Amino acid sequence: MGPVHFFMIPDKLPEGERGKISLLLGFWLIISDKFDTESIFYGERVMNKHLLAIITSALLLTACSSTAPDAASPPGVTAEADSPQIEDIDPAALISEVLTGAPGNNNLEFIELYNAGNKAPVDLRGWSLWYMLAEGQDARLVYRWSEHALIPPQGHYLLGRAGEDVGVVADSVFEQSLAHQKGILQLRAADGTVVDSLSWGDGAATSANVIENGVSLERFPGGDAGNMLDSGDNSTDFGFNPQPDPQNTGSAVTPMAQMC
Repeated sequence: MGPVHFFMIPDKLPEGERGKISLLLGFWLIISDKFDTESIFYGERVMNKHLLAIITSALLLTACSSTAPDAASPPGVTAEADSPQIEDIDPAALISEVLTGAPGNNNLEFIELYNAGNKAPVDLRGWSLWYMLAEGQDARLVYRWSEHALIPPQGHYLLGRAGEDVGVVADSVFEQSLAHQKGILQLRAADGTVVDSLSWGDGAATSANVIENGVSLERFPGGDAGNMLDSGDNSTDFGFNPQPDPQNTGSAVTPMAQMC
């Protein structure tokens, strides 16, 4: 039998908290040791060679407990009462980031979509993406979804230029080239309704600025904060990202969820 370490649950903890920690420690024993003979769980005493994992779990549980009063809060006010409630947001597909080329490679392009809702995915089946140089000009088909394709809640969907490596595996590929000087992208539902549009350069009255090579145009707030800003004015909803960050359906959801 290997070395044995002891972890004692302090008596001063409230009964409910001691029970929670006991249950969590037992869970850790099961998943980490698979009932190893060197692991014993008895009452409120644990002997386990993975002491560090146990201590970490106990600290996380204590820190994340929603029933413990906040020391800085007035009597009777709990951390749960102070925590903001998460608002349910319906699915909403938006164009979130576009790259129209890089120095030495004008074909290095991608178009990223974002689901600003947190309740359900967006199914793109029957939808299409179109490109035109300016308002009034003929629209060119970039991509049409003939099969089910889901944008996860607060997740992304990535279309990459065929044959190009943008650093992340694209969910779909397209052939239509994009001009960095100006352009308009339209995301249309199955019935042809324009769900979202992005214009840059002098493509439309509310266009974002001209996109420079190697710099993407990203919807605010951007990055780990998500891409949900949608005032209808591309000049204020988008900004330049000198380090393009393409995200696909397998990327982490944004904004990132808080642990506690």
